[in-house]
Amino acid sequence: MTLNMDAPKHSNQPGRFQPGLWLWVFTACLLPLFIVLGGWQLTRAADKAQLLDLGEAEVLIFDQIDWQAIPLYRDVLVTGQFSQPMVFLLDNQTLAGQFGYEIWSVVNTSAGHLAVSLGWLAGDYDRSQLPLIKLPVGLSAGRVTLRPAPKNALFDVDSNLAQPGATDRWVVQGLTTDWLEAHLGVPVIGFGQLIDSAEQGLGPNIWQPSVMTRAKHLAYAIQWFSMAVVLLCMFLYAGFKKNN
Repeated sequence: MTLNMDAPKHSNQPGRFQPGLWLWVFTACLLPLFIVLGGWQLTRAADKAQLLDLGEAEVLIFDQIDWQAIPLYRDVLVTGQFSQPMVFLLDNQTLAGQFGYEIWSVVNTSAGHLAVSLGWLAGDYDRSQLPLIKLPVGLSAGRVTLRPAPKNALFDVDSNLAQPGATDRWVVQGLTTDWLEAHLGVPVIGFGQLIDSAEQGLGPNIWQPSVMTRAKHLAYAIQWFSMAVVLLCMFLYAGFKKNN
């Protein structure tokens, strides 16, 4: 009788990397996506840092601004009279859960007519009753931040409506220079936000140049890059383990 005493042979050579087709496809799709999203958040963080620098920059001289290339998010001192008592109420603006409007009117300055947001005013949930607004005569060295035109993601200026029975108040979903010029009969050079609107007896300023801070963008970038690293490690681990 003979016994086969041969033991299984073990190789000391490392296994080949064979993750399989589906793991390759899964990683090839998600890894570039995570890296692109992380880079995009870094770009947004850099933009927010630049925006912050603009807000802290020296106040511009109003008469020397090139209105063909408006320096958005820069502060200027505005002096002028409200050209006419027309008021535009930007709809669906909330503050602390309260429904209201953002008040807009047009100031006649030495450089032209500037549409200015005068802050927020609470509205009536009946919506058929618009708030009464008493505009000041004008602005005297009012600090204004140049900003983009207010827009609505769902509606455009074709949805703007005048109050029934009154021609001096409009409920608007957005504003553009062309629309204002057509209804006011004067050229409009741009849009601005009165910073100290509450101090001048008007509504509080609810507009912010950006909702998300630079730190939050950096945190999101770290999150996306971390997910990319974890995915790559799982890919390598699964590839070698499957082969073994």
